[in-house]
Amino acid sequence: MTNPKLYAHCSYIGTTGYNNHTRDFFRELSKYLQLKVRNFTVGKTWVGNNDTPHDNEPYINDIDKSILYKQRLWVDMVKWKILKFIHLQKKNLVMILI
Repeated sequence: MTNPKLYAHCSYIGTTGYNNHTRDFFRELSKYLQLKVRNFTVGKTWVGNNDTPHDNEPYINDIDKSILYKQRLWVDMVKWKILKFIHLQKKNLVMILI
């Protein structure tokens, strides 16, 4: 797999308008360049980390499965924990935080 050209850090999983717009934006953008998304929200079907933690969300499609690569969780009120699905090298890339 070649390295993505863009990494996004956003609230991708969920059913709010913000989540829906974020997914729609990155689904469309993925048609034009390689990208990966680090998500920091969980859906109603979250049962913990595994290789495919969001596959039971009814709105997740094959595009989402291909671009999601990390999950961020709050460990407590001041610390994040990052759970990786896929290891990626970071070289010549752009990062977007939404």
